[in-house]
Amino acid sequence: MILKQNKMVVTGGSGLLSNKLKIIPSVYFHTHEEFNISDYDQMNKFLKGREFDYLPRVTAFTFPPRVDENLLKVIDINITRTTDIVGLCIKHGLKLIYISTDYVLKENKGNYREDVPLYLVNKYAISKLSRE
Repeated sequence: MILKQNKMVVTGGSGLLSNKLKIIPSVYFHTHEEFNISDYDQMNKFLKGREFDYLPRVTAFTFPPRVDENLLKVIDINITRTTDIVGLCIKHGLKLIYISTDYVLKENKGNYREDVPLYLVNKYAISKLSRE
């Protein structure tokens, strides 16, 4: 697997998906204090001079029932900060690994293709699709 041979820094190092990635060698899981996705300058400073090849974007506001009461926070984390991450990847020559969600699809089978119809059931799904 190619990811085993390259260095990767993962956003959202304490989430469900990140915990699965911890079995891959050469993966750096930062602390929130070192790499806070709400602080562009801090992320830029953290990446400067480091030799990472990949940056999986796995941080997200992921609690759909609370989206309506935290809509601005959802937009900030799921959309605005994704734009920051993309810009930092370009600036530092990193390949972005973007993880989508099945929450934007009507089907629930897995092994999705790009031509599966979208089903935006709520604001959470809309925010996830918007970040893509």
